[in-house]
Amino acid sequence: MGMDAITGVSNSAAQGASTAERRSALTSDFDTFLQMLTAQARNQDPLDPLDASDYASQLATFSAVEQQVLTNDLLKEISASMAGSALERLRNWVGADILAPVPAEFGGDPVTLRAAVPDGTTRAEIVAQDASGAIVSRTGIDPVTGFVTWDGRAASGDPVPPGRYALTIESFEGDELISSAPAEVFVRVAEARWNAEGETVLILEDGTELLESEAAGLRVTG
Repeated sequence: MGMDAITGVSNSAAQGASTAERRSALTSDFDTFLQMLTAQARNQDPLDPLDASDYASQLATFSAVEQQVLTNDLLKEISASMAGSALERLRNWVGADILAPVPAEFGGDPVTLRAAVPDGTTRAEIVAQDASGAIVSRTGIDPVTGFVTWDGRAASGDPVPPGRYALTIESFEGDELISSAPAEVFVRVAEARWNAEGETVLILEDGTELLESEAAGLRVTG
Protein backbone atom coordinates (compact mmCIF):
# COMPACT_ATOMS: atom_id res chain seq x y z
CA MET A 1 0.00 0.00 0.00
CA GLY A 2 1.41 3.41 -1.03
CA MET A 3 1.83 6.40 1.22
CA ASP A 4 -1.12 8.17 -0.42
CA ALA A 5 -3.38 5.20 0.32
CA ILE A 6 -2.10 5.01 3.90
CA THR A 7 -2.67 8.73 4.35
CA GLY A 8 -6.19 8.43 2.93
CA VAL A 9 -7.00 5.53 5.27
CA SER A 10 -5.53 7.41 8.22
CA ASN A 11 -7.53 10.54 7.41
CA SER A 12 -10.74 8.56 7.04
CA ALA A 13 -10.09 6.74 10.30
CA ALA A 14 -9.35 10.04 12.06
CA GLN A 15 -12.54 11.62 10.73
CA GLY A 16 -14.56 8.57 11.77
CA ALA A 17 -13.03 8.59 15.24
CA SER A 18 -13.66 12.31 15.60
CA THR A 19 -17.31 11.92 14.59
CA ALA A 20 -17.76 9.01 17.00
CA GLU A 21 -16.24 11.08 19.80
CA ARG A 22 -18.58 13.99 19.12
CA ARG A 23 -21.61 11.70 19.06
CA SER A 24 -20.46 10.09 22.31
CA ALA A 25 -20.17 13.57 23.83
CA LEU A 26 -23.69 14.42 22.68
CA THR A 27 -25.01 11.22 24.29
CA SER A 28 -23.24 12.15 27.51
CA ASP A 29 -24.67 15.68 27.35
CA PHE A 30 -28.17 14.28 26.80
CA ASP A 31 -27.82 12.00 29.85
CA THR A 32 -26.72 15.00 31.89
CA PHE A 33 -29.67 16.99 30.55
CA LEU A 34 -32.11 14.24 31.57
CA GLN A 35 -30.59 14.12 35.07
CA MET A 36 -31.01 17.89 35.40
CA LEU A 37 -34.59 17.65 34.13
CA THR A 38 -35.33 14.87 36.63
CA ALA A 39 -33.81 16.90 39.46
CA GLN A 40 -35.86 19.89 38.38
CA ALA A 41 -39.05 17.81 38.50
CA ARG A 42 -38.23 16.38 41.94
CA ASN A 43 -37.42 19.75 43.47
CA GLN A 44 -40.15 21.86 41.94
CA ASP A 45 -42.62 23.71 44.12
CA PRO A 46 -45.58 21.31 44.59
CA LEU A 47 -47.87 24.34 44.90
CA ASP A 48 -46.63 25.77 41.62
CA PRO A 49 -45.46 22.80 39.46
CA LEU A 50 -43.99 23.27 36.04
CA ASP A 51 -46.36 22.79 33.16
CA ALA A 52 -45.79 19.62 31.11
CA SER A 53 -45.38 21.80 28.04
CA ASP A 54 -42.28 23.37 29.64
CA TYR A 55 -40.62 19.95 29.81
CA ALA A 56 -41.59 19.24 26.20
CA SER A 57 -40.19 22.62 25.13
CA GLN A 58 -36.87 21.97 26.86
CA LEU A 59 -36.60 18.51 25.29
CA ALA A 60 -37.43 19.93 21.86
CA THR A 61 -34.80 22.65 22.27
CA PHE A 62 -32.11 20.17 23.23
CA SER A 63 -33.08 17.87 20.36
CA ALA A 64 -32.85 20.76 17.89
CA VAL A 65 -29.40 21.69 19.15
CA GLU A 66 -28.29 18.05 18.93
CA GLN A 67 -29.51 17.75 15.35
CA GLN A 68 -27.80 21.00 14.36
CA VAL A 69 -24.48 19.80 15.77
CA LEU A 70 -24.75 16.49 13.89
CA THR A 71 -25.72 18.33 10.69
CA ASN A 72 -22.70 20.64 10.99
CA ASP A 73 -20.44 17.63 11.49
CA LEU A 74 -21.89 15.94 8.40
CA LEU A 75 -21.43 19.08 6.30
CA LYS A 76 -17.79 19.33 7.42
CA GLU A 77 -17.18 15.69 6.44
CA ILE A 78 -18.80 16.23 3.01
CA SER A 79 -16.76 19.41 2.47
CA ALA A 80 -13.51 17.66 3.40
CA SER A 81 -14.33 14.75 1.09
CA MET A 82 -15.08 17.08 -1.84
CA ALA A 83 -11.86 19.03 -1.26
CA GLY A 84 -9.88 15.80 -1.26
CA SER A 85 -11.49 14.70 -4.53
CA ALA A 86 -10.74 18.08 -6.13
CA LEU A 87 -7.09 17.90 -5.10
CA GLU A 88 -6.94 14.37 -6.50
CA ARG A 89 -8.15 15.71 -9.86
CA LEU A 90 -5.41 18.33 -9.80
CA ARG A 91 -2.79 15.71 -9.00
CA ASN A 92 -3.91 13.63 -11.99
CA TRP A 93 -2.77 16.44 -14.30
CA VAL A 94 0.80 16.42 -12.97
CA GLY A 95 3.13 14.35 -15.15
CA ALA A 96 0.60 14.04 -17.98
CA ASP A 97 1.29 15.16 -21.54
CA ILE A 98 -1.30 17.56 -22.92
CA LEU A 99 -1.87 18.61 -26.51
CA ALA A 100 -1.70 22.39 -26.71
CA PRO A 101 -0.86 25.21 -29.17
CA VAL A 102 2.54 26.05 -27.65
CA PRO A 103 6.15 26.07 -28.96
CA ALA A 104 7.78 22.65 -29.31
CA GLU A 105 11.01 21.59 -27.62
CA PHE A 106 13.36 20.12 -30.23
CA GLY A 107 16.21 17.94 -29.01
CA GLY A 108 17.16 16.10 -32.19
CA ASP A 109 14.21 13.73 -32.58
CA PRO A 110 11.23 14.46 -34.86
CA VAL A 111 8.40 16.36 -33.16
CA THR A 112 4.87 14.99 -33.32
CA LEU A 113 2.24 17.66 -33.82
CA ARG A 114 -1.39 17.95 -34.75
CA ALA A 115 -2.23 19.98 -37.82
CA ALA A 116 -5.69 21.41 -38.38
CA VAL A 117 -6.57 22.71 -41.84
CA PRO A 118 -9.85 24.28 -43.00
CA ASP A 119 -12.06 22.91 -45.73
CA GLY A 120 -10.86 23.85 -49.18
CA THR A 121 -7.17 23.51 -48.33
CA THR A 122 -5.15 22.23 -51.29
CA ARG A 123 -1.67 22.72 -49.82
CA ALA A 124 -0.29 23.01 -46.29
CA GLU A 125 3.07 23.71 -44.68
CA ILE A 126 4.68 23.56 -41.25
CA VAL A 127 6.44 26.87 -40.66
CA ALA A 128 9.11 26.67 -37.94
CA GLN A 129 10.40 29.80 -36.20
CA ASP A 130 13.23 30.01 -33.68
CA ALA A 131 13.23 32.03 -30.44
CA SER A 132 14.06 35.23 -32.32
CA GLY A 133 11.07 34.78 -34.64
CA ALA A 134 13.17 33.94 -37.69
CA ILE A 135 11.73 31.29 -40.01
CA VAL A 136 14.13 28.34 -40.10
CA SER A 137 12.13 25.96 -42.29
CA ARG A 138 8.99 25.33 -44.29
CA THR A 139 7.91 21.70 -44.56
CA GLY A 140 5.11 20.58 -46.84
CA ILE A 141 2.49 18.21 -45.40
CA ASP A 142 -0.69 16.55 -46.64
CA PRO A 143 -3.53 19.11 -46.54
CA VAL A 144 -5.60 17.12 -44.04
CA THR A 145 -6.26 17.45 -40.32
CA GLY A 146 -4.35 14.97 -38.19
CA PHE A 147 -1.02 14.08 -36.61
CA VAL A 148 2.18 14.68 -38.58
CA THR A 149 5.87 15.06 -37.70
CA TRP A 150 8.36 17.87 -38.09
CA ASP A 151 11.83 16.48 -38.73
CA GLY A 152 13.65 19.48 -37.28
CA ARG A 153 15.60 20.27 -40.44
CA ALA A 154 16.35 23.75 -41.71
CA ALA A 155 15.81 24.88 -45.30
CA SER A 156 19.40 23.77 -46.03
CA GLY A 157 18.57 20.21 -44.96
CA ASP A 158 20.75 20.39 -41.85
CA PRO A 159 19.24 19.75 -38.40
CA VAL A 160 18.34 22.91 -36.50
CA PRO A 161 20.02 23.51 -33.11
CA PRO A 162 18.25 22.10 -30.05
CA GLY A 163 15.79 24.56 -28.57
CA ARG A 164 12.20 25.76 -28.64
CA TYR A 165 10.48 26.37 -31.95
CA ALA A 166 7.08 27.86 -32.72
CA LEU A 167 5.35 25.65 -35.27
CA THR A 168 2.59 27.14 -37.39
CA ILE A 169 0.34 25.43 -39.90
CA GLU A 170 -0.22 27.55 -43.00
CA SER A 171 -3.06 26.40 -45.24
CA PHE A 172 -3.44 27.44 -48.88
CA GLU A 173 -6.16 27.16 -51.47
CA GLY A 174 -4.17 27.31 -54.64
CA ASP A 175 -1.67 30.11 -54.04
CA GLU A 176 -3.89 31.95 -51.57
CA LEU A 177 -3.13 31.71 -47.84
CA ILE A 178 -6.48 30.96 -46.15
CA SER A 179 -5.36 30.04 -42.64
CA SER A 180 -2.38 30.34 -40.30
CA ALA A 181 -2.69 28.69 -36.88
CA PRO A 182 -0.32 27.35 -34.20
CA ALA A 183 0.27 23.62 -34.37
CA GLU A 184 -0.65 21.60 -31.30
CA VAL A 185 2.18 19.63 -29.67
CA PHE A 186 2.43 17.35 -26.64
CA VAL A 187 3.99 19.01 -23.59
CA ARG A 188 4.47 17.83 -20.00
CA VAL A 189 2.47 19.30 -17.09
CA ALA A 190 4.68 20.01 -14.07
CA GLU A 191 2.09 21.59 -11.77
CA ALA A 192 -1.66 22.22 -11.53
CA ARG A 193 -3.54 24.72 -9.39
CA TRP A 194 -6.68 26.87 -9.27
CA ASN A 195 -6.77 30.57 -10.08
CA ALA A 196 -8.90 33.23 -8.37
CA GLU A 197 -11.85 32.38 -10.66
CA GLY A 198 -11.71 28.70 -9.69
CA GLU A 199 -10.38 27.61 -13.09
CA THR A 200 -7.75 24.88 -13.33
CA VAL A 201 -4.37 26.27 -14.41
CA LEU A 202 -1.77 23.91 -15.87
CA ILE A 203 1.90 24.91 -15.51
CA LEU A 204 4.20 23.32 -18.05
CA GLU A 205 7.82 22.31 -17.45
CA ASP A 206 9.07 25.55 -19.04
CA GLY A 207 6.82 27.66 -16.81
CA THR A 208 4.15 28.35 -19.41
CA GLU A 209 0.66 28.56 -17.88
CA LEU A 210 -2.44 27.31 -19.67
CA LEU A 211 -6.07 27.01 -18.67
CA GLU A 212 -7.47 23.48 -18.66
CA SER A 213 -9.86 24.56 -21.43
CA GLU A 214 -6.86 25.27 -23.71
CA ALA A 215 -5.73 21.64 -23.66
CA ALA A 216 -6.91 19.91 -26.84
CA GLY A 217 -5.93 16.41 -25.74
CA LEU A 218 -4.29 14.35 -23.02
CA ARG A 219 -1.72 11.57 -23.05
CA VAL A 220 -0.89 9.88 -19.75
CA THR A 221 2.69 8.67 -19.60
CA GLY A 222 3.63 5.40 -17.98
